[in-house]
Amino acid sequence: MTIKEHIGNELGYISTSFDLSTVVEVQGRLDEAEHLKLQGPNILEKRLLSELVTDNPQPLQEAMWQHERGIAAQTQGQFDQAENFFRQSLRGFERIGDNKKRADTLHHLGINAQEQGLLEEAESWHRQSLMIRVRIGDEQGQASSLNELGTIAQQLEQFEEAERWYWQSLAIAERIGDENGQVQVLRNLGNVTFELGNVAFERRQIEEAEEWYQQSLMIRERIKKDEQGQASILLKLGAISEEQGRFSKAEDRYHRSLTIAKRIGDEHGQAIALGLLGLLAMARQRWDEANALLLEAAKMSERTRDPHSLANMQRALELLAQERAQAGKETRRQRSKGAAKQAAAKKGTRRKRATKK
Repeated sequence: MTIKEHIGNELGYISTSFDLSTVVEVQGRLDEAEHLKLQGPNILEKRLLSELVTDNPQPLQEAMWQHERGIAAQTQGQFDQAENFFRQSLRGFERIGDNKKRADTLHHLGINAQEQGLLEEAESWHRQSLMIRVRIGDEQGQASSLNELGTIAQQLEQFEEAERWYWQSLAIAERIGDENGQVQVLRNLGNVTFELGNVAFERRQIEEAEEWYQQSLMIRERIKKDEQGQASILLKLGAISEEQGRFSKAEDRYHRSLTIAKRIGDEHGQAIALGLLGLLAMARQRWDEANALLLEAAKMSERTRDPHSLANMQRALELLAQERAQAGKETRRQRSKGAAKQAAAKKGTRRKRATKK
């Protein structure tokens, strides 16, 4: 069998292996998914390598072969080999003038660099790929390139630039009806707007932070399965409301987060929400409610074996006892002052009456 026949058969099998790996990965069968992913690279390396030496493939077939070898090496974490194969593939596609495959190979070179943390190099590859994809009208490819550029900007903590890339990618994905692409970009947008909210909050730009968190929440609500992300943002929004003195709003947001955490079975999230509700009740001097909430949060932290959270809840309970005692003393002091004033007033009244007589 010639390399041409091998490529036709084996690359089809590799594609099927990767497709099946996606299916079982979605089903949560991660070990099986990993096994299927590795079958393709193993076939390429073991069964086709010798054919490359004995056959005389056509330029397109040879370029495709090098491209697939690059994917195989990349999948196995052999990034230097992957880059070498992709570069050979790129030269082949350039010689035959196949711009679509050339752009795809540049994209893979970008991914390969990203995997190694070479972000500036990765950005250069993706920009080159994007330019070609724009020129040939490959909109799905454009959306993918824009998303990767957003990811790189986000990794470099250039959050506003990342947001711009993501919105461009989302607009294309929506226009062409790419639902999977939309979900991926929306998830990234949710993350970057959340980060922008964190940055604004750290800078004490509270209103701006709230706007970013609200935007992140709306984006995550579009991704129906991202309830854990929604719960996290609601905690942030609750903290902002509490800082602004809007205690009822803060309580509502914390309760919404708690409800989501209970629904998805996130005990760690429940412990955090309960703790924040307890601290809020303490700030409002609702002592019994605060004590009950903090105790429940402590039990939840102990059950989830989270020593850091448990220590925080124990400190909060100690603080609650101190503040409650202090508030009790203050209340008694105020009552004592009030009683003294009343006594003085009565004494003064009696004295005035005696003087009149």
